[in-house]
Amino acid sequence: MLPVLPDFQLRRTFLSSPSSTAVFGTSADGLALTNTEINALSLSLFAGAATSLGGLVVFGMSKNEVPAALLATSLALAAGAMFSVSFLELMVPSSTSELSINWFISGCFIYGILSYLLRAFYEQQQLSFTSQDRMYRLGILMTVALTIHNFPEGLAVAMSASSSNRSSGLIVAIAIAIHNIPEGMAIAGPLLASSAYGRIQALLATALSGFSESLGAILGLILLRYNTSLASSSSNIIVEDVQAVVAGIMSSVALFELLPEAIAQEREIYAIFGFLAGWGIIGCALWLLD
Repeated sequence: MLPVLPDFQLRRTFLSSPSSTAVFGTSADGLALTNTEINALSLSLFAGAATSLGGLVVFGMSKNEVPAALLATSLALAAGAMFSVSFLELMVPSSTSELSINWFISGCFIYGILSYLLRAFYEQQQLSFTSQDRMYRLGILMTVALTIHNFPEGLAVAMSASSSNRSSGLIVAIAIAIHNIPEGMAIAGPLLASSAYGRIQALLATALSGFSESLGAILGLILLRYNTSLASSSSNIIVEDVQAVVAGIMSSVALFELLPEAIAQEREIYAIFGFLAGWGIIGCALWLLD
């Protein structure tokens, strides 16, 4: 999901109305939520649910034989979206951090560790790397990578909610939702193609990944309520570094997993179209945010 960064990117925020300008803190009613908190939670839930909307693509796929053209398009589309998010939306603001490249490389190493562990599991279980096995491995990697990606983004949403009210919350949520659709396709498509998951199970995997953003937002709201100093510039650096790590994971998955599998479907035209469409979707989302 598109990150909503704190102070250093004020134009991207979830505050949209004058009634939601209060900073996070203990409300008069103790545990009662402020308008700002309700706004942040609602938008994070809405944006996260869009991941499941992308997962609905599995209901147009046969579990026994997934159309190669559809699989190539969805995988390449997700790869294009993840590349553009990694470099245009995550790494650009993170470039203000001196260690952003190091954190990016750390994210690549995390991907390598996850990939190695999955391969070791296959070897231990004496499983072969058939087409279905590769799809199962890809689906698991996508679920883990995007869940990790969504959680700190929800944290960033909460941290930015008290900074400004310049942007329309609804427009921001729509932009994030547009971006989440190909992510859901990238999770559900491979899982169903592996024949290890049914349609409902694949859809639940997308819901789990999308819900992690709301969990991140909840954690952020709790921290901000009892420690408003987290809205300081030092927390911005932490968010930037986390986003650089996520960018490393996402770009590695796109380069070494999604694109090769899309090309392996031998539907090059569909793969090229999907890859360009992924960049276009993120471009539209960023345009809405501007």
